[in-house]
Amino acid sequence: MASPRPIPTKLKLARGNPGKRPLNDAEPEPRPGVPAPPSWLTKDGRDHWYKVVPELSQMGVLTLIDADTLAEYCALWSYQHTEHLYMKKHGKNLEPKERSLLLRTMLIVSAQLVRLQVEFGMTPSSRTKIKVDKVKPDDSLEAKFFGKKTTGM
Repeated sequence: MASPRPIPTKLKLARGNPGKRPLNDAEPEPRPGVPAPPSWLTKDGRDHWYKVVPELSQMGVLTLIDADTLAEYCALWSYQHTEHLYMKKHGKNLEPKERSLLLRTMLIVSAQLVRLQVEFGMTPSSRTKIKVDKVKPDDSLEAKFFGKKTTGM
């Protein structure tokens, strides 16, 4: 039986580290930022990218290193969207074996989508496990980290 996945230190701190186990003080911290979509994404995938990226960025859970995982999510979303449209248009005319295969594929993709949505806090229950620092748009980095307000240069 596989052991549970490790929980990132930031999440342990946000949750209060209920197990009181030692925390990793050398865990890498990726740079926050908004990655650009990869060129290989389909139009539907890119459209979905531009729909979710502003929300993820506003939630404070997006970093530059997340580009590949987010691209995979958007590619799967695009594939699932295409399959739904195909099923809606042709589902009644499909042979039972073909329909069964299509539905099985859609279920597998759906499970993968939900797994990736949880990674980014995109489901209601996964958001309850994430706490992020809320910073007002006009707060500077200096104020956030040192408690000072900048007066200008």
